[in-house]
Amino acid sequence: GISKGLIDRLRKGQGPDLGKTGLVRGHFPLGIREYMPGDRDVRYFTFLREPADRTLSHYFAIREHGRGYQLPPLPAEATLQDALERGYTHDNVQTRMLSGLAEPFGEVSDEMLEQAKHNLREELVFFGLTERFDESLVLAKRRLGFSSVLYKTSGRVSSTRPRGDEVPKELARAAKRCNRYDIELYRYAEELGDNVPERSELEFEVEVAALRSAKAEPEIEPDGPAPERFGGDEQAWRMLLGARTTLLSL
Repeated sequence: GISKGLIDRLRKGQGPDLGKTGLVRGHFPLGIREYMPGDRDVRYFTFLREPADRTLSHYFAIREHGRGYQLPPLPAEATLQDALERGYTHDNVQTRMLSGLAEPFGEVSDEMLEQAKHNLREELVFFGLTERFDESLVLAKRRLGFSSVLYKTSGRVSSTRPRGDEVPKELARAAKRCNRYDIELYRYAEELGDNVPERSELEFEVEVAALRSAKAEPEIEPDGPAPERFGGDEQAWRMLLGARTTLLSL
């Protein structure tokens, strides 16, 4: 959100050569797609995160690692509003990034929110929710053709920042106030996620259960209730889940 050099280079046709590129990743506004090479079939996907928590995470990260963002240190007494006014972070970041504008740095509007909803619904091959990570990965596997989505986590980026009831109430309220559009966009994303056609398939539920079992410690036997639509008994479900968990691990 600070340097506009990338957009300027893309506008002049001086962007990177994507001829042999399989994946471009990073924090890019969806609007840069208009500058992508026209002879490539480029598909886009993203993950959304609960807006207030995302803002608090960013705020505490800037306070702790300001120089890592190539920014001067944020004063210890600086509030979230100070961080917003000084350009350390932006309000409604997810609406901005999905609005379709290549440089979404101005004031967020109702029109930007509606366009972000449209883009989320119509212009992405897939989107996920951080709070539904495993389900989202299984959906990504199906939509993007991944062979496996088993992962290992290195833990939280910051294990020391306040969370939940530890966050001062006024700071939590401020995080919600500056994300009015993002909160509505996230609720809309949850509704869309609830209604993706894959969720109605038994196979989708099996894959999610197997992923969660495969992430567990090796000595823990795969467990979890059978989906309501599963026709077998408990023993059959445990056999199926165990086999699929082993297959994922291999």
